[in-house]
Amino acid sequence: MATKSDEVVEYCRSLTGTKIERWQSSWSASVLNGSLDSYLKFKDGCYHLRVSDADADIYGPVLQNSSAYRWTTTGWKWMEVQAGVLASERLFVLIRDSYQLLISSKKFKDIRFGDKIEILRHIEQQLEPERSLSDFLEKADLKDKTSEINEKLLWGNILIHSSREVTTGGSKLGGLPDLPASMNWPSHPSGKALTFIGQLDLSEVPLRHGLPGDGVLYFFSALGWREEEDADPDIPWEEFDTQKGWNSISIGHQPLAANVKAPPSLREHEILKCVAVDFEKILTLPPPETLEWNEHEVDRYQWQVYFPFIEVQSYLSGTPNRHILLGHPNYIQNKSEPPSASTTLLFQLASDEAMETCFGDGGNLYFFVNPKGIPTAEFDSVYVDYQCG
Repeated sequence: MATKSDEVVEYCRSLTGTKIERWQSSWSASVLNGSLDSYLKFKDGCYHLRVSDADADIYGPVLQNSSAYRWTTTGWKWMEVQAGVLASERLFVLIRDSYQLLISSKKFKDIRFGDKIEILRHIEQQLEPERSLSDFLEKADLKDKTSEINEKLLWGNILIHSSREVTTGGSKLGGLPDLPASMNWPSHPSGKALTFIGQLDLSEVPLRHGLPGDGVLYFFSALGWREEEDADPDIPWEEFDTQKGWNSISIGHQPLAANVKAPPSLREHEILKCVAVDFEKILTLPPPETLEWNEHEVDRYQWQVYFPFIEVQSYLSGTPNRHILLGHPNYIQNKSEPPSASTTLLFQLASDEAMETCFGDGGNLYFFVNPKGIPTAEFDSVYVDYQCG
């Protein structure tokens, strides 16, 4: 039976661009990536929301000044109401008004870091990726760059959390690998086992770009090593440029042994939490760092095209994570400079709460390979870049 909290969460999700987050027994509803604050927070039947000064007078004693959020504002204030004081319909009206106060705020309308109202329009209308990109380029006064950008677009695959049970050989991130008898768990030259990153059933991948049509692709890396409670990799940093024996990408076929036990050299917290994944096609844009434009053009592209486009596609795909197979990378710091043999991004692994990974405060791992190995999925040269958030 649905609870009051369930009803409130469901209503918030009907408001365009809403992001719901839960921490233990506390909930919050924000818009888009949440960087512009929330419009609703609730815990234990107490709802905190934005209320205009006019509505505060109308509702009178039903609403109280928030006991948790007290900062000074102009034209509105944080107020709280207990569950059961208002009927659901009236509570939903207050929630909707709080949402409108947020998206009509001056901070929300600041287009220097992306036109949030335009992003919401793209989400509400569920624009096709090509149309969405075209509209953002025009808004950013970069329409003359359309042909160049279109030539550099890459369709790839985004990995989305799945509720299905993982079968032997099925696509998953983290957990333990399902290996063929002929394949050993790869190790670093020091003897320590590499962390299992994930396995992907190639028959499930919509866009393989030359990869084999069957088999399971396995990813291992020393960049999964870490100290307990530490977000940064615990690796021999002096080897970072060469990465000899750091990474392994290989292909295996049935029959497979399910959940092969991790070698004892791998500490328990270096075994990532298991998440089943499905695939969807996704259009990826060339990173701003790769464009040879003037500084002002790159800046407009980055803030008014690139990030807004990613935000729309992430919301419509239902995942904030950016696990990508065969697409453009989403750099967090600078353009990666892998060794000359490993020039193609095969896989991008993002920080993921469900996997309990946070690569240096929300960073990514980028698996670069020699493109000559793609037809057979045999890679003699693998370089993994690490960029922290």
